Amino acid sequence: MTRNEAVAMIQQQLSFRTDQTDNIIAYMKLAQQSLEKGKTLPWWLKSERSFIYTVADEQRIPLPTDFLREVDDSQLVYVPTDTTEKLVFLDKDTTDQLEAHYGTDTGEPEAYSLDGKYFRIFPTPDDVYQIRMVYMKKDTVLTTNIENKWLEHLPYLIMGVTGTLIASALRDQTAQAVFQGWAKDGLAMMYAENEAREHTNMDYQIGGPH
Repeated sequence: MTRNEAVAMIQQQLSFRTDQTDNIIAYMKLAQQSLEKGKTLPWWLKSERSFIYTVADEQRIPLPTDFLREVDDSQLVYVPTDTTEKLVFLDKDTTDQLEAHYGTDTGEPEAYSLDGKYFRIFPTPDDVYQIRMVYMKKDTVLTTNIENKWLEHLPYLIMGVTGTLIASALRDQTAQAVFQGWAKDGLAMMYAENEAREHTNMDYQIGGPH
């Protein structure tokens, strides 16, 4: 479903009001921003494996511009250039704790913190090192008439949140109730899909896989 198709469906519930197109689009952008700050995010916002690189004598690595948050059980990984060496899964802690532990030490990455708009790598890198990461990333904003992932996978959710906002502004309680129902259904679909992908074909046993 494209953005304009979603706008048309929202207009239908607002008694076919075509004078609110620009406002609906503005609220749709706000709805996406709000959803991407939610406690639970849909699986399809998870990035592919990507790589960032340290700079010698600099702890900080800027976060990707589309970064939302880290993925549970998917910390940063140092990838040695020597392919015979094992990957190093970096420990995460607070910046204060890591600074207290490592002090002015330099060397290959062992640990990291998430500090504002940066990852901080410890000990302070003494060279360029490749760091692998997977993270939750922002979807394409609906500035133009496209189908982004929200409209592809969860149209009822983003339309429901958008519609609730615009209906509230228009004091249209009937439409607001409809949109709240859409949002509720969309959330239920997101939770169910996330759970199914997490647990399907998993073999839960003490001691891990054999």
